[in-house]
Amino acid sequence: MDNKQKAPPSLPFNLWVVTSEIGFTIAVPLVILILIGIKVDAALSTTPLFIIISMLVSFALTFVLLHRLIKRYTPAPESKKT
Repeated sequence: MDNKQKAPPSLPFNLWVVTSEIGFTIAVPLVILILIGIKVDAALSTTPLFIIISMLVSFALTFVLLHRLIKRYTPAPESKKT
């Protein structure tokens, strides 16, 4: 058995991973919900209504997902003891 710990990935690699994760977190909900909004608008003949609603839901969902993502990559603040 080898007791050596695996070295952490290099910094540029970490930045690419985080950057791509942020990009997918923003793009995927927006595209999926807008496509759903377009289909619902086409079915109900209410052209901009559900597209706008799906965009607003997408913005709120993206905010929550990005908040969780940022929390995962940032260290927890240390409590001050006085």
